[in-house]
Amino acid sequence: MRKHIGLALMVIAGTAVLAGPCLAQDKAVASLWTEFPVKMDGLTQDWQDVTFLTDKKSKAEYAFKNDGQNLFILFVFKEPQSLSTLEASGMTVYYTLDGKKKKSDGLRFVKRQLTAEQLIASLENKGEALTEQRKAAILSQPAYVFYEGELVNPPKGTAQAAPADDIDLPTFRNQRQQKVSAFEYRIPLERAAKVGGLGAKPGQTVTLGFEWGGMTKEMIAVQLTRTAEASTRAQAGGSSIEASISGGDDSVPGGGMGGAPSGMARNPMAKKHSFWVNVKLAGGGV
Repeated sequence: MRKHIGLALMVIAGTAVLAGPCLAQDKAVASLWTEFPVKMDGLTQDWQDVTFLTDKKSKAEYAFKNDGQNLFILFVFKEPQSLSTLEASGMTVYYTLDGKKKKSDGLRFVKRQLTAEQLIASLENKGEALTEQRKAAILSQPAYVFYEGELVNPPKGTAQAAPADDIDLPTFRNQRQQKVSAFEYRIPLERAAKVGGLGAKPGQTVTLGFEWGGMTKEMIAVQLTRTAEASTRAQAGGSSIEASISGGDDSVPGGGMGGAPSGMARNPMAKKHSFWVNVKLAGGGV
C-alpha cells in the first residue's frame, strides 16, 4: 500500500515539474487583423470589433490591432487614478522578441509643443530629408503640437540610414470625452534606425511593457519651487516648514509620488503604473 502511495506522489510531483515551465509562461493575447490602417485620432470608432483587456492593478483597458506594417494600440482610462499623469509624463512602450521583460528597446510617446525650427530639427534628426519647400511650409507657422514617439535608447552616432518611404513614424493621438480618456498608438513592425519599430512580422509574438504616470522633471521643479516658497512664508509667519508641508497643497500638480524627492507632499493621482503582456500579432487576413 505504501509503495502505491509513494509511486502516486512521484507521478504527481513529476507532472508538476513538467507543468511548471508552461504555467510560468504568460499566455499571449491576440492582436486583431485589420485590413485598413487605424486612423490616429484618439477616438474609439475603429475599435468596436475588439475585446478589451484590463490591467488588474491600474484598471486601464487596452486592445491591439495590426496590419502588415504597423501595430496599433488603444488604451482607455475611465478612472483618474488609472490615467495618473499620463498626459504630461507620456507613455513608454518597451518591446522584445525573446519573451524577456527588458527595457533596452522602446518608445516614449509624449505630446510636445515645438517651434517651427525645433520641429524641422526633430524631423531631420529622425532621418527625414526635408526639401526647402517643405521647410518653408513648416516655417509659415510659429509653433506646432507634435505627437512624438521618441526612442528610449537612440542609436549613437549620426551615420544612420533614413527610414524607408513606406514606414510610418511612431505616433499617437488622444481624446477625452466626458470622464473617459482614450489614447491610440502606432508602432511600425519594421525596425528602422532613429525611428524605432518592433522588428517583427505578422504572426510573431512580441512582449510589450507599458509604463506611465509619476512625476516629470518639470513637475518636480515646480513642486520644489512651491515648497521653497512655503518654507519662506512659514518662517516669516513663525510656523514650521514641516507643518506647512504636512498641510498639503492640492493645487500642486503630481504631488510627490513617482520619483519625487523625499519630504514632498504625496498625491495618489500621480502614481506610476506599469505592466507587461505578450501579444500574438495577427497574420494576413486573420
